[in-house]
Amino acid sequence: MLFRLTYRTVICFLLSQSIYAGELRHLQINADSTVTSDDFSIKTLDVIVRNHRRELIFPFENASNSALDWGLYGTANIGKLGSTKFSGRGLSGVLGRKYNSEFYLEASLGFQALDSDATSKSLFAPSVKAEWAKPKSFSLQWSASRIFMYQRAYLPGPITEGTSAWSFKPYTTAYFNDRLKFLLRPEISWPDDGNKRFYIDVSLMYGVSLWPTWLWVGVGSEKLSNSKPSSYWSPSKFYSYGLRLEVNGRLVDKLSGSLGLNLNKLKEEDLSEGDGHYFNAGLVYGERNDQNLKLEFTNIKSVQSNSEWESNSLKLIWNYFW
Repeated sequence: MLFRLTYRTVICFLLSQSIYAGELRHLQINADSTVTSDDFSIKTLDVIVRNHRRELIFPFENASNSALDWGLYGTANIGKLGSTKFSGRGLSGVLGRKYNSEFYLEASLGFQALDSDATSKSLFAPSVKAEWAKPKSFSLQWSASRIFMYQRAYLPGPITEGTSAWSFKPYTTAYFNDRLKFLLRPEISWPDDGNKRFYIDVSLMYGVSLWPTWLWVGVGSEKLSNSKPSSYWSPSKFYSYGLRLEVNGRLVDKLSGSLGLNLNKLKEEDLSEGDGHYFNAGLVYGERNDQNLKLEFTNIKSVQSNSEWESNSLKLIWNYFW
């Protein structure tokens, strides 16, 4: 009887709308395939079910001023690094509160597991996120979480040793007069091998409306440092800088497209300066406030001191609201 009551309560929480708001529920399914030039490949499936869709800086239609959020996040992946095969999975429960149109707080509890030919590990994976935002103006978002590092293509140690890390991300997004966009993306992480990583990405872009498209042009820079050499890419100093370009807009009827390109000069340690690029192209069928389907391709490449690295990813995202 207790199990039946608990089961019904959970189902009601996930499939019913909030008593505080008549907002739509959200189902998102992400399928991703990534291959890199260092003989790494991974296929990932994410399923997210929430009783709300939530974005403060660009609110959805009919967004309530305050509400309670809850949901489930499930993930599974399979892949290979050289001859080493691996698989991973995870499940988290999410609880959030929108206090007003400007402040949101969310926490999740769950687990992750990694099984490979070299190791088998499980991980308690909590996270917390807080956001303060002004619609169409700025967003300050702070988040802390714990994950397996292989999920972000840190290789090979995180596959063979199951390395995990705590990370803290204080992100800033700001728009000025609908023309200037400023992004600041720092991250501090503490892998369980005793390393400390600091990463920051910053960009400033100017937007031009070429109806029905928007063109953003600007500059950006990245910097990475590590406190010690580790069993994955961990330079003591790395930086890049260059031009950035974004184009997005409607193509026909319900079909929209987007392009993103970064052209970079980069330098690692005392090696000679190299070149790199980031390219992203996407197609979206459907409306943002209705169900939509997005196909996205990403290519990243760097060349430095006769050494070359490349990554190709293909991602399919389905958003359904009801």
